[in-house]
Amino acid sequence: MKELKVFLISSAILFLFAITYFILIPLNLHYNAYYYATHMPHKRYQYPFIAVINVRSDDPLARKYVPGYKVEYFGDVREGFNPQIQRKNIAQNNDLLSISNTLAEYYPNASDANFDNENIEDDKFTIDFESDGKIYKIERGKGMPDYSEKLILSELDRIQSEIKYHVSKPSINLQWLWNMKFEKRYSN
Repeated sequence: MKELKVFLISSAILFLFAITYFILIPLNLHYNAYYYATHMPHKRYQYPFIAVINVRSDDPLARKYVPGYKVEYFGDVREGFNPQIQRKNIAQNNDLLSISNTLAEYYPNASDANFDNENIEDDKFTIDFESDGKIYKIERGKGMPDYSEKLILSELDRIQSEIKYHVSKPSINLQWLWNMKFEKRYSN
């Protein structure tokens, strides 16, 4: 009888451990990804929320955490949907900032007619990101205003700050685990 009791107790503990480790922890990390990404230590000009955009494409990031931005989804069922965070009229009428998990593009004149123009690639300012949100490359199109780089970087800082401010704290904070997993996944 005593052996059965020990077996049942140890089985229950093992079962609880398995549920916690394989279900609850991954769910916590997934549903609180924006919190963890914006509260982790990072270098200047690294935007960890960029790495989370596709991971949490089910979460309407812009509507909840970053007022003034909207989310557009591009792609299809076969290739997957790629969310882009967009905002118009940042510095002037008809300008557009579009941010995805790989780049940020600023169009100083983004009227709909302009996107049919073959030279649209020349008329934008682009920041490419590495998978961990670090800036990889900056490209300035022809005739780009001098303020473009500063504007995009300040908007990225603002978005990261807005997310950090508006996102709710998880009931069980696993920041240490997020930091460890993020470092392991993105370390070169």
